[in-house]
Amino acid sequence: MKRAFFVVVCLLLLSSGMHVSAQKSGPVDPMKKDTWLINFGFGPGINFYNGYSTGFGPGFQASFEKGMWQLGPGVLTLGAELGTSFFSYNGEFYSNATYRYHWVSLITAARSAYHYGWKVKGLDTYGGLSTGMRFLFFSWNYTGNNLLHVENNYNPEAVSAFFGTFVGASYFFNHVFGINGELGYNINYAQIGLVFKLN
Repeated sequence: MKRAFFVVVCLLLLSSGMHVSAQKSGPVDPMKKDTWLINFGFGPGINFYNGYSTGFGPGFQASFEKGMWQLGPGVLTLGAELGTSFFSYNGEFYSNATYRYHWVSLITAARSAYHYGWKVKGLDTYGGLSTGMRFLFFSWNYTGNNLLHVENNYNPEAVSAFFGTFVGASYFFNHVFGINGELGYNINYAQIGLVFKLN
């Protein structure tokens, strides 16, 4: 958690320090037809396991999109995403009897979004949908009050269809590099990260 907080602070400081440079060189409407965007982000992951969880479950996501069609003032993209989230739960039955659950969700999906930059230098806003497959891996261990220890390592728990929705915004400091944020019900509830633009 401390490491995630440190990275967020560094990204915010980086964005404020480069703001003036972005006003001079950031592209207008960064996403255009035939442009590629590559995105890496992290944030609070969504708990897809119908059980217990405690605290912050970190989620990580990587995605790419290509501008496919010009639709009105914006661009419709197609791409893909890959991400994972981690959760755990520690409990106690009786004195000296404890159990621990750990589960990992792995998601691979196609995604599509509508991008529009509002003619503001460096700004790209978007909203979209994702669909794919979700793989859940689960493990547990139990230590009884007689010191009996039972452990079950990560095993596939479930495979199911995945559907997500998201909105986001990117701010480019130049024609290649920017910061990105997303909200929604996707791999993460919210995330912050880096975005790269390739023509």
